[in-house]
Amino acid sequence: MHPDISHIVSVLTETHMDSNADDNKDMSESDLAALFKQIDGANGVLNGVEDKLDGLLSNLETLLAVLEDAGDQSSGEGEAERAASQNEGKESAGDKE
Repeated sequence: MHPDISHIVSVLTETHMDSNADDNKDMSESDLAALFKQIDGANGVLNGVEDKLDGLLSNLETLLAVLEDAGDQSSGEGEAERAASQNEGKESAGDKE
C-alpha cells in the first residue's frame, strides 16, 4: 500500500507545481490528457485503498462480534456453574440439618 500512497503524493505534487508555474498557463491538450490520466490513475489507487480499508473494517467487526459472543458465552457458563454450586451447597446444608 505504501507505493500506492507514494504515487498519489507524486501526482499531487506535480499537479501543484504545474499549477504554480507562470509559463504553464497555456497547457496543451496532450498535457491535459496526461494530467487527467494521472488523476484517473490516482483515483483508481485511492479506490483500491478504500476497498482494502473497507475489508479491514469488516474483518475487525467480525472479530469483535466473535469475541463478544465468546465473552458472553463464558460469562453465561460461569454464572450457570456458580448457580449450580450454590444450589449444591444449599442441598448439602439441608442434608446436615
